[in-house]
Amino acid sequence: MDEKQKRQRPMVNAATVEKCKNLKFLGYFLNATGAKREDLTAHMGITTAAFGRWFSVDDIRYSNLVRIYDYFGYDVKMVFTYADDKAPSRATAYAILNMLDPSKKLNPLFVEMKLNNFNFETIGAKLSRTAQAVNHWFLEDEIAVSMLFKFANAMGATLELVPEVRAEHSKAN
Repeated sequence: MDEKQKRQRPMVNAATVEKCKNLKFLGYFLNATGAKREDLTAHMGITTAAFGRWFSVDDIRYSNLVRIYDYFGYDVKMVFTYADDKAPSRATAYAILNMLDPSKKLNPLFVEMKLNNFNFETIGAKLSRTAQAVNHWFLEDEIAVSMLFKFANAMGATLELVPEVRAEHSKAN
């Protein structure tokens, strides 16, 4: 395959993207960038086979999603949507965020959990996990993307993982 064909080839096969439930959004995003799979995998220090596996198992570690978005100059924004206008009050969200370590990527998930009056034990029970397992996700700042979607669903919400242009990146452009 010559260089022109590689550039024209989508990063993720369209049929593969359509089969995905958890990573469909990522497949669309990657294909829209026009970047080459080889460049991204080299940047991440993984093989193209490892990259392909994410889509065949339809899951990825959240930290890898963060690294992918970062490669293109984006942050991951968690957008929670609640049915029937049952969204929790945002009045205490800023107070909760101010108490958290700002370097933690799962802070928005923790805030949503608290705003919905869940703790590690109650959300763990809804996810068939122990309170210790849920606590571990936050301590390690790591969770599978499929579990993020289940977590949101357990709270009565849907979740979108939206690429958000970084403030310093948008100023440069």
